[in-house]
Amino acid sequence: MKFLNKMEKTFGRFAIKNLMLYVIVINIIGIFATLIEPNLVNSLYFNPVAFLNGEVWRIFTVAFMPTTEVGLLMGLILYFYYWVGSSIENTIGSFKFNVYYFSGYLLTIIVSLLTSFPVENLGYLNLSIFLAFAALAPNHTVLLFFILPVKMKYLALFDVVLQLYIAVGAIFNKSLAAFPSIRYGLAMTVLVPLINAGIFALLFRSGRGLSKNNKQRRFEKEFRQQMAHNQSKTYEPKHRCTVCGRTEVDDESLEFRFCSKCEGNYEYCSDHLFNHEHK
Repeated sequence: MKFLNKMEKTFGRFAIKNLMLYVIVINIIGIFATLIEPNLVNSLYFNPVAFLNGEVWRIFTVAFMPTTEVGLLMGLILYFYYWVGSSIENTIGSFKFNVYYFSGYLLTIIVSLLTSFPVENLGYLNLSIFLAFAALAPNHTVLLFFILPVKMKYLALFDVVLQLYIAVGAIFNKSLAAFPSIRYGLAMTVLVPLINAGIFALLFRSGRGLSKNNKQRRFEKEFRQQMAHNQSKTYEPKHRCTVCGRTEVDDESLEFRFCSKCEGNYEYCSDHLFNHEHK
C-alpha cells in the first residue's frame, strides 16, 4: 500500500481518468467494426503465435473485442462494467484503479504467451472489477434484473464459484487431455483476474486495517457516501424522513413508517418515528 502511494505521487499525473468510459467506448467501436466486417475478428484477438511472428498490434486490439453477443444483454453488461469501475475509481483514485486494471491486462497477456492459449476478449478481466467492488463494499445492495435486491458479496461468491468451476473443469476435461496448452491456458486465463482481484482486495483492506479502527470506519463511511452519491444520480428515493431528511439511499438499514397521529402523509425514519412533534 505504501509502495502504491509513493508511485502515485510520482506517476499519478499520468493516470487515465474515467478509465472505464474509455474501455466501454473501445468495446462499442469493436462491436460495430466486427459487425461491419466479421472477418476482422481474426486480426484483432490476441493470438500469441501471431504476436510473436510480428503482429504486435494484437496486444492492443484485443481490448476492442466484444465480450458478448449484440443485444440488450450486451448493453446491460457494458453499463454494469462502467458503473462498477467508475465507482471504484471515484473511491480509491484514478491511479490505483489504473494499476489494478492494467496489471490484470498484463497478467492475462503473459499467461497467453506462456501457454500459447489465445485470448478472445477481456471479459474475465472486466468481470473481475465486480469482484474488487464486492471486496470494498460487500454489503452494498443492487437490484438484480432491476427487481431482486441482492448484496454484492453474494453475487461475488456466485461468480467466484462459477469461474472456479470453469477453471477446474478445463483442467480435468478428459477430451482435452491431448491439448495441455488449451486446458491450462483456459484455466489460467480465468484464474488470473481472480488472483488479481484478490491481491487488490488484500492490499486495500489490509492497508486500512481489518479491525474496526477509526481509519477503517472513516474509509467505510466515505465509500458509502460516495456510493450513495453515485446511486442518487440514477435512483429517486421512495422514502424520506420528515425530521432529518434521510432516505434509503443514505442508509439502507433505515426503516420508514407513516405516523397515524400526524394529519397528512408524513413519513419518518426509525430514529424519529416515536420522537417527533405531531403535525
